[in-house]
Amino acid sequence: MEKIDMKKIAQEANVSMTLVSQVLNNRNIRVAEATRRRILDVASRYQYVPNRLAAALKLKRTNTIAILVPFTSVGFFSELIYHIESYALDRGYNTLVLNTFGDKKKEENALQFYRSQLADGFLVAAQNVETNRIILSQMKSDSIPLVFIDRFVDGIEAPTVSSDHVETAYELCRKLIDKGKKDIVFIRRVDDPENSTLRGRVAGYARAMESAGLAPDVLDFHFEGDEGSDLLERLASRPAPEAVFLHSGFYMPHLLKTCERLGYGIGAIDFGTVDGFLIPFDFSRAGELFEMMRGNITVAVQDTRGIARRAVDALIETMEAGSSVGPGSFIPVEWKEL
Repeated sequence: MEKIDMKKIAQEANVSMTLVSQVLNNRNIRVAEATRRRILDVASRYQYVPNRLAAALKLKRTNTIAILVPFTSVGFFSELIYHIESYALDRGYNTLVLNTFGDKKKEENALQFYRSQLADGFLVAAQNVETNRIILSQMKSDSIPLVFIDRFVDGIEAPTVSSDHVETAYELCRKLIDKGKKDIVFIRRVDDPENSTLRGRVAGYARAMESAGLAPDVLDFHFEGDEGSDLLERLASRPAPEAVFLHSGFYMPHLLKTCERLGYGIGAIDFGTVDGFLIPFDFSRAGELFEMMRGNITVAVQDTRGIARRAVDALIETMEAGSSVGPGSFIPVEWKEL
């Protein structure tokens, strides 16, 4: 097929190149509908696609939002990205997902992507906060529109859109206490770099325990995925708790397997966590265990759709205003008893 450019389209449509550019880039201009149709017909006949990169460099606008997250495979961030991409398209923006896999160097490289000027703004869930505080500060100094999602970075002034992790943890722990539970252990994975989400959940749990005259009990464990963890050894060193507050539902299958191996009476333990979880197919006794646990699992389900919509709106407002707009928003969670 013959190579086509705007000059050729302008010649065949008998209009100026400027008008061709304006029509093909959907600019808000006054032009006769017959003329617009003629330009589009010529472009369609030659299967012409405008060079969006060249246009972006000229206009200094890409209509693209970058999303930086630590994981995309399953769970909270997977759902969040889905809703961000869907709503951003509704608002006229494409998205570019930067998955850091929880790796410090990958996150640093992803944040440095802002220098490419291929995105108009960034939605950021920073995993390695201390490592990349300098880059985030530089992004702010360079007036890069930035909104934090799920977690914020101390000292970086930008809107944050998330659940209220402190209050959610407080309410979840209170629900366990109201069931008559006193020995409630908070279990967290310490391989995850400490971020505002984890700090908030620990703080909310501790406040609920202390307000009830109970001593907080935080148990840390290391997790290496298929390579295993030391959770069994950590739990084996203490009596079975009355209730467990697990900081993320992602680890619930691993916790249940561990409790089963320890011979805990799972039906007598109450579990609380944030966000849902999947039971792997190799967990043969899953159905039986859930029958034993019926009514003993309290889950705070984060509103990923609500967070996504408000985060995209906040970022677009920031981009249009040229500076940060407001402190951000807390999006309520939904409570479920399983």
